[in-house]
Amino acid sequence: MGRRRTPGLRKAGDVWHIQKEIPGYGVFRCSTGTGDLTEAERYLSFKLEEIRRQTVYGVRPVRYFAEAAAK
Repeated sequence: MGRRRTPGLRKAGDVWHIQKEIPGYGVFRCSTGTGDLTEAERYLSFKLEEIRRQTVYGVRPVRYFAEAAAK
């Protein structure tokens, strides 16, 4: 039997992407930037925890000028 992957991850080309509906937040979409499923699952877990901290505790993420300029 094959390993079951985490819901919300899909592979497009060689890279795993996140597309997940999060209650109280909306749809979260982004690229994990990796082709490794285990690393993509870790990244998804990290991002979900970050969103949970924002929605539940009101913790604002640290923003850097370089990130803002890139967006």
